[in-house]
Amino acid sequence: MSDGSLRRRERFLSEKMKPGERPEDAAVRAVREELGNEAVVRLIDGSYRTRVEERESASYPGLPACYVMHFFDARAVEGLPLPGEKEEFWTEEVGESEVEGKALTVKRHCWKWVLADCDRA
Repeated sequence: MSDGSLRRRERFLSEKMKPGERPEDAAVRAVREELGNEAVVRLIDGSYRTRVEERESASYPGLPACYVMHFFDARAVEGLPLPGEKEEFWTEEVGESEVEGKALTVKRHCWKWVLADCDRA
C-alpha cells in the first residue's frame, strides 16, 4: 500500500473474460497483468475445470447472476523467480490515474510463494 503496509491476497488470481476470448487466453492475460509481461507460464494439460455459481450480482444488488468460473493449474516457465530461489519478490504495475490530470501511477506488488493445499500433505 502507499503507506508501506502490506495487504494479503489469499484468493486465486482472477480476471473477467473479454467477449470472444478463450479461457486459456484469459488465464495467460491475467498472469501477465498481475506479474508483468515478462512472466511466462505454462498451463498444465488436463487441469482445466469449471464451476458454475448462481448468486446475487456483486455489481447490481438484487439481480440474480450466473457466474461460470474457469480454472487452470499452471507452472512458471520464465520471468519469475522459482519457489525456493526467493521467498518474496516484487513486481510493478505502471498506469495512469484519472485523478490529477492523468498522473503516472506505480503500484508495487509483493509476492510470496506458498504451497498449494495438495502440496502440504
